[in-house]
Amino acid sequence: MRITKHLQKILNALEQWFSIHQLGPTLEELCQELEMQPRQKATLQKWLLSGVV
Repeated sequence: MRITKHLQKILNALEQWFSIHQLGPTLEELCQELEMQPRQKATLQKWLLSGVV
């Protein structure tokens, strides 16, 4: 799988998240970790579901 900059950013955020928490983040929490605006939640969801990342 090719590592895109979006994927790397998401992987880094998840790695940091799981170093603190036992359960995975919600979409809203992941947006906050990635410093994305709440209105960008749909974009993040699209990245996660489409396999772009």
